[in-house]
Amino acid sequence: MPLTQELEFFASNGFPCPTLQNPSDHLLKTINKDFEQDIEVGLAGTRTIPTTEAIDILLSSYKSSKWNQEVQNEVAILSEKDTNPTYKRREHVGFLNQCLVLTKRSSVNMFRDIGYYWFRLVVYIALGLSIATVFYDLGTTNGSIKDRVSLIMFVSSFITLMTIGGFPSFVEDMKVFERERLNGHYGVTAYVIGNTFSSIPYFLLITIIPGVITYYPPGLRKGYEHFLYFFLFCFLV
Repeated sequence: MPLTQELEFFASNGFPCPTLQNPSDHLLKTINKDFEQDIEVGLAGTRTIPTTEAIDILLSSYKSSKWNQEVQNEVAILSEKDTNPTYKRREHVGFLNQCLVLTKRSSVNMFRDIGYYWFRLVVYIALGLSIATVFYDLGTTNGSIKDRVSLIMFVSSFITLMTIGGFPSFVEDMKVFERERLNGHYGVTAYVIGNTFSSIPYFLLITIIPGVITYYPPGLRKGYEHFLYFFLFCFLV
């Protein structure tokens, strides 16, 4: 209802807007119970009534007014238009496509986020160089067995400790996953598969490069099968 019609409606029921008063303030003051004050009735304001009574008067008058009839007619017209609505079924993306999209998106995020794997790769390379220097050419004597065990234990412990470096990025990904899962975009299985496949290349990268640096200078057992075993050990850790 336009402001002019509202003022006309209020005035016709004994609540005219006083001169030099903001019409919006006058309308709000008349119907708002929070003001807790009596409302002046008539042009002269010789009589006051409570806000509750003013609201009842306006409601009763509106039900029999022409504006109410106009609103009812518009609602009836809109209801007739919506009697036979045509809804298009919203189809969800297939499970395979979900996995592919999540894998691609996760790979891009991991590539762009330095803290996810790139920082760990630099640290692992520095660690490999340090270990190669400290344990250089251990030899094949019985006394070198203790040094070899120390080397392997240090590598496994440090790799496990450095996995915490990717935790902040993982937390941010989990926030996105929780919001999108609640919205019904994909499920837990698709997310796990996508995140796993996107992580494998980076795990291979941060394993094979430091592994080569760590394995050969100390003079561990020769043969590609032994290096492959050491590589799988670091990869699984």
